[in-house]
Amino acid sequence: MKCMLIFIALLLINGSTAIRKKRGRPFWIIGHMVNSIHQLREFLRLGANGIEADVKFLATGIPWQTYHGAPCDCLRICSAKETIGNYLTYVRKLTTKLDHLLYYPRFSLLLLDLKTYQINSWHLKEAGK
Repeated sequence: MKCMLIFIALLLINGSTAIRKKRGRPFWIIGHMVNSIHQLREFLRLGANGIEADVKFLATGIPWQTYHGAPCDCLRICSAKETIGNYLTYVRKLTTKLDHLLYYPRFSLLLLDLKTYQINSWHLKEAGK
């Protein structure tokens, strides 16, 4: 059986603007497997305040794109993808007040599911820098 290393990185954006319960603890509505710019807009429009995206790497350890692939969750689009540069640039626009046309003040959590299994073993150390 093939062993896959999956690391989840948490990136807090704009502090803690999540929906809060009575005692001040954040309550997250996390959109899962949101790997395209179109999906980002849709999940935020539907009320998500957190997003999870899957990041694929080149064999050399360079982040390449957001993509999950098959198999994936029932009734979801497995082939949705975006280059990592475009995806993160768009996330920055969504979380920057100065870009008021795209700004989503409730978007405060980005989870990155790093799919590292395609990285060649001799590039793992460099990829971790």
